[in-house]
Amino acid sequence: MDLINKQDSYFNNELNSGNKLKARYLDIRPINLNGQDLFLITDPYRISPDFIVNSIVVLVLSLLDGKNSFNDIKSIIFKYTGIIPTDSELYNLIKFFEDNLLLLNEDFIKAYEKEVQNLKQKGILRGSLIGISYPEDSLKAEDFLFNIAIDNSNGINFSNDIICLIVPHMDLKVAKDTYFKSYKLLLDNIIKNDREIENIFILGVSHYYHKNPISIFPLDFETPFGILKTNKNLIEKINYNLKDILKDNYFDLFEDILIYRSEHSIESQIPYIKLLEKKLIDQGKINTEIKIVPMIISYGNIELFNKIIDSFINEIDYKKTIFISSIDLSHVGKKFGDQKSFDPKIYDEKYINLLLNLKVNDLFYFENMSRIDGIFTNTLLALILNKLSIINDFKINSKLIDYKRYEDKLMDSIVSYASIVYFKE
Repeated sequence: MDLINKQDSYFNNELNSGNKLKARYLDIRPINLNGQDLFLITDPYRISPDFIVNSIVVLVLSLLDGKNSFNDIKSIIFKYTGIIPTDSELYNLIKFFEDNLLLLNEDFIKAYEKEVQNLKQKGILRGSLIGISYPEDSLKAEDFLFNIAIDNSNGINFSNDIICLIVPHMDLKVAKDTYFKSYKLLLDNIIKNDREIENIFILGVSHYYHKNPISIFPLDFETPFGILKTNKNLIEKINYNLKDILKDNYFDLFEDILIYRSEHSIESQIPYIKLLEKKLIDQGKINTEIKIVPMIISYGNIELFNKIIDSFINEIDYKKTIFISSIDLSHVGKKFGDQKSFDPKIYDEKYINLLLNLKVNDLFYFENMSRIDGIFTNTLLALILNKLSIINDFKINSKLIDYKRYEDKLMDSIVSYASIVYFKE
């Protein structure tokens, strides 16, 4: 049997054997490089390097679903492109995928498990945004993030304790004014009311594949201002309680931790929270570290979200706890699949009104025509705040602090974002 026949036999056996030759989850985005339409393949787990490829490579990768045979792939390529790849060309391409751990096979699983083990042993995650979205040097980072001259009065009565903020996770370079408004409000509120803050829950959005509905990151974060610690004792209590609440339906809260390497909805809040802690300590307002509970909400329903809340609601002192929902609003335009960009304000205003009034069912069943990416996250948030107000017998008020739209003219796309504050009435 010659080499090509060996290759053909190998791939027919492998491709028909189940999941061995199946592409794993990757982030693939269109890019234009020197006038050429290409694709950027990135690995959110940061196990494999990035690759810039053409459309045929992406097509082949998409056809590796554990079902198509070697000949099936060749036929489909010809159907869509008019090109018939040789056996050697297709073999070499799929071998390239395999060598670079782009396939869901034993080699990738071993590499994944090793990366998880290494991360847990290290105990600290250095964010991917450091030195890219904001400076690595602590003085430069503080100047970039927090030294902005903005009027933050907004008519808010600062005698009322802030309980929660909705903050964007848009690129810090784009939305730093909005981030600053949010965290400056919180800083001023804590100082004026002489509050002691122990915990900050970060409720993030899943931008990548998430096996389970919700995950929690149990390790600490490196920042230019020092290590921001997670509340490991509280996280363990949440996990223990959730096992008891969900019983046979329990899922591993820590199974998806590797995705936190790339999840900017969590990381974008990390430097601001550590800087908030630093400023409070410098002013003598707190003498202990603020600890966080970073949580990604990927999917779920109201029943599940209520059970998640039950796992921690009695473990916290709401007077010493802040909730941050890290979400952006609409995503419209060519970058997101529309034929052209359009103003999403009408959808944003409707959704913001629901957020301001904590309308749980309307938030969950919102007709998401403009791809608002915090539907599940904000449903959980609304349930948390409503339950806190009932249990502790107080009313919650809210105010829109900022609303902006960022236009990417090159991609003919718009992303909108906002900041909302919730406080005791």
